[in-house]
Amino acid sequence: MDLTAIDFPKDVFWVNMAHGTAGVGWIYAILYQAAGEQRYLDAAADAARYIEGIAVGDDEAALVPYLDSLERGPSTEFYYLSWCHGPAGRLFCSRPCTGSRGRRSTSIG
Repeated sequence: MDLTAIDFPKDVFWVNMAHGTAGVGWIYAILYQAAGEQRYLDAAADAARYIEGIAVGDDEAALVPYLDSLERGPSTEFYYLSWCHGPAGRLFCSRPCTGSRGRRSTSIG
């Protein structure tokens, strides 16, 4: 999505559920479930690793910035807690990656 249309700098992108990396990772996880092709699971895992890499927190809890920038890095001024850019959406994203016994094979959020 070209965020310059709504006055964001050119190098900025969203990373969460509604229109970002977590949502794309979720779609790849769904594709993996439907098709069973490893490339889809790999793409979902790549999305999860990226999100975990920019998360701010510790072993108990973490928040993910709603924006990232190739030039300035993740935005840490504030964090959304909603579905579209917050933990609620990322929790939703992790469901397709949960195995049949409830163990997570990879994490999207």
